[in-house]
Formats: sequence, structure tokens, C-alpha cells
Amino acid sequence: MKNINFRQLKAYQAIVGTGSATAAAKILALTQPAVSRALATLEADLGFQLFERRGRNLVHSEKGRQFFRTIEPILNGLDALPGIVEDIKLERGNLLRISAIGPLLFSELVPQALKQFQSFYPDLRLEVSWVDRLDIEDWIANQNSEIGLTLMPVDHPLLEAREFTSVSAVALLPSSHRLAEKSEIGPSDLRNERLVIPARKTRLRQLADKCMLEAKHPLPIMIETSSAIASCHLVAAGLGIGISDPFSATGIRQGNFVVRSWKPTIKMAYAAVWLKSRPLSVRTSRLVEILHRLAGQMKNSE
Repeated sequence: MKNINFRQLKAYQAIVGTGSATAAAKILALTQPAVSRALATLEADLGFQLFERRGRNLVHSEKGRQFFRTIEPILNGLDALPGIVEDIKLERGNLLRISAIGPLLFSELVPQALKQFQSFYPDLRLEVSWVDRLDIEDWIANQNSEIGLTLMPVDHPLLEAREFTSVSAVALLPSSHRLAEKSEIGPSDLRNERLVIPARKTRLRQLADKCMLEAKHPLPIMIETSSAIASCHLVAAGLGIGISDPFSATGIRQGNFVVRSWKPTIKMAYAAVWLKSRPLSVRTSRLVEILHRLAGQMKNSE
């Protein structure tokens, strides 16, 4: 493979974002033939097609999607370069970049932790990103954030992980549901019920599937969602019973649903992750300590 240059990658990124070489050319202030040549050269260098040509339309190929998913963090880093240079010029380098999966970021935990954290570092600028659990390890390994907050296990060889809490999954029910008076919900309660649960790619769903298999009760799934917090919203709207991590449930308005223990227990551990080559700083260690303390308080208040 020949050396891939920056112009080729920017042309490719623009085509992915706009859907056509013509629109990408306008964004890049180039001619359409120049963008098309850059794409053709990149495909030739890679040895596979990034797009399928369907008339005048360009449709991302399977290999193209895989390639873009791998290099997107690098391209995002290059996009941030002018801002980084400007920060250095203006002496605004006091920045901490944090990434977190949705169940943590959209719950009460991370926002409250960051509020406490800023009381120690009032002049520190924060850049907080939502990153999918399947991507967050690569995101940290590519140095897009200094620290990531995710669900265990963490398997990336370049990363270090420190668990800050371990919790159990919970059942969510509409407040008016006939089972809302029960203190515990289990597989046998789900007969003839509508279950709202995240899709199979999520760790929670995988653990729930294992639990139901061991209990010899197949999941009566009626609605699959992209995340636990989406499931919580649908349960609150009265669409069924949900199985969730306890954090996601704190991210939506209370009153329309109740939270109950789920038995048998489904354990989930959450951790902070960072590059092994860049040990935690004093300030990021403080953030992990705050998360540990707040998560413990939330568990004790259940």
C-alpha cells in the first residue's frame, strides 16, 4: 500500500458526510473532478472500493464502512488540530477531555460528578463526549480523550482500567402496572408481558439473555431499543416492562414508572479507562474518586 495523504482522506471524509463528490467539492473548495481523483487514488492505494457506484450516487461499501469506522477518530483529531493550535497560542491549554457511554453520561451520575469536580478546578475547561461502548476503547487508545467511563470488561491491550462501582440491573414498570406493588421482578413474572429491552449488541442485553436462558424463560420481547435509556423512556410511556442498569433510570423524569429489584441478579461493573503509557493525573484521579463516592451514595439511596 502506498502512502495515503491527508488530501485523500479529507476528500473521503467529505464524501461520507455529504453523500456525493459534488457536494464534497463545495465544502472543500475544490473541483468535483479533483475530489473524484482523490477518491479513486485512495481506493487504488487501499486495494478495495470504498463506495459502490449506483448511477450518480455513491453508496458506502461494507469495507468502506469498516475502514471509516477505524479512521474516524484520527480524522476527528485532525479536524481539531486548528483549535488545539489556537488554544496553545492563546494559552488556553487547561483542558480535560472526557468520554462516557450513554448510561453514565445521560444519568445523574456523571453530570453530578462533573459539577463536584469543577468545584476543585473552576478554571479547567472540559470537553465531554458521548461514545458508544463498542467504540470507546479505541477512542481512548487513539487519544481522543484523556479518560473514558465505560462498562467492564475492558480488553484493549493499551488501556488501564479502574473500577469505580458495581451495580445490579433493575426492572422498570409503568407506575400503574399490576406488578408495580412487587418489590422484586423476575423471569417468571414476564409471562404475557411486553418487554422493552436494548438490542443484542449491548452488554446489558447479553447479560439479560444469559439470565433468562439459565432461568429457562425466553425473553418475551416486544420492543428492542438502541440503549437502556431509550428503553426507560418507552417504559415511562407505558409500553411495557424494561430491564435496565440503575443509572439510565435516573436520567429521565420520575413519576411515570417505578424501579424494582431484578432477580436473579445481573451484575455490571463500571470503570474509568486511560492509556497505560499516560498514567492518571492528580485531577483525573480526583474525578474517579468522586464517581466512586457518588455511585456509592446512589446505591445506598435505592
